[in-house]
Amino acid sequence: MQLLANGLEAEDKWMVTAGDIQCAFLTGGYLSRGEDLFLHQPRTGFPGLLPGQLGGMGKARVSYHGKEYAFEQCALDPCIFVLREHCQGKFSGKPIGYVGSHVDDLLIVAGRKVNKLIQEALSRAFPIEKWEENHLDYIGSEIICGDDEVIVTQRKYAETRLFDLEIPKGVSEEDLAGPDLIADNQSLIGALSWLSAQTRPDLTCSVSLAQQLQKAPTIADVKFTNLISARAVLYKDEGLRFRPIPDEHFGVIVYHDAAWANAILEDEADDYFKLTPEDHEAGLQKEGPFGTNRERKAKRMNSKVASQVGTLIVFADMRCVKGDAGNFSIGDWRSRGGQYMRSFIETLKEGALVRVEHARAHILCLSDCRSLFDHIHKQGIPRVPTDRRLAIDLAALRQGLRSERWSDKLPLGWVPSNLQHGDVLTKPTDPKGWWEVQHGRLSVAKSTTILIEREPVWSTKCVSDNLAVIV
Repeated sequence: MQLLANGLEAEDKWMVTAGDIQCAFLTGGYLSRGEDLFLHQPRTGFPGLLPGQLGGMGKARVSYHGKEYAFEQCALDPCIFVLREHCQGKFSGKPIGYVGSHVDDLLIVAGRKVNKLIQEALSRAFPIEKWEENHLDYIGSEIICGDDEVIVTQRKYAETRLFDLEIPKGVSEEDLAGPDLIADNQSLIGALSWLSAQTRPDLTCSVSLAQQLQKAPTIADVKFTNLISARAVLYKDEGLRFRPIPDEHFGVIVYHDAAWANAILEDEADDYFKLTPEDHEAGLQKEGPFGTNRERKAKRMNSKVASQVGTLIVFADMRCVKGDAGNFSIGDWRSRGGQYMRSFIETLKEGALVRVEHARAHILCLSDCRSLFDHIHKQGIPRVPTDRRLAIDLAALRQGLRSERWSDKLPLGWVPSNLQHGDVLTKPTDPKGWWEVQHGRLSVAKSTTILIEREPVWSTKCVSDNLAVIV
């Protein structure tokens, strides 16, 4: 969707279309051929493979501007096919279009002219009655491609699949739910889980907490599930928004947040590495089943703390960290990692696999934990904590940040808690304010601009494998 949004500013404006292969499982005849049919060969190959035994999207061809283009399977997602120039059995150049597949549903993303050519080619190969354009439903999501942004929501899903659980009268909140109520509760949590994983990051934390309690929920836990469902319906029109980001300013911002409940500030032997009272207070879950108003044990018997960790990965116009406001889009919130998401989108842009060490876009990590920020940016030899596991974690973090350095400072910034956009992933709060932010442009707090004291310059000196360094 981000590439579709980028294409909205192209001369041949990009569009999205969807088609359904009619009766895909009913119209096909029995295989009467004498040999097996394979979608692709394993790396070892098949001895004696005959012509015609290898099928799939790779056989589709599109002629454009006097050149022949063919589909190649994406290296990081087997359900995405990229359209690249194909000559003498080799692929070259950047993709000019994409096709996504899910069983018998096809999604095309490309410029209008190329999109039409792909539609014609696929319609010749499959019985596709019609193609929906720019406002369509695709595998449960509604995609709206406007003039300057792409919106993906699940409004219809929220309206039709969610419901309220009927709470028995005259029961205490700490009473255990009955078998029928438990079954209905699990069904509702399942529907909410799908919603939170596709287009609704604001539900992630609440659904995670509800899942932890669904085997033996109390009446209070069931009421909490009802609250999640009510919020899902209240903000049913919200979803993912993708806006154009110029390639020369494209970057990845990673918001990392953590929250906990039933935790106390213990008297640690090493006070230097203990959270400040302010950081501890900012991380507490004050609402929900593990909130400060309820005494609840952690989900594991040998654990002291019930906790949530969240990572919000944002594609951003990196001018937003230099005093300007810029477009941004949510890339992921399911812990795939900033480096993976950067390689994924650059692989789609280039058409060939882009490894982490060869990726070009900058990464900036943001946290509202001042204790961590101060430790990472402390001058001199870093102090080693007495807790060896913590020592390893901090050393690994510092080393990872050094490998991603693109300015005078390590790419870890601090933001106040009210600007921590990953906060919604770790605390079950009302997301109204968070959704309002998604409608605007991003301007990172000035406290992080100390990371960019000067423009990074890409050196022509290579250290290994054509890996450029910042000098």
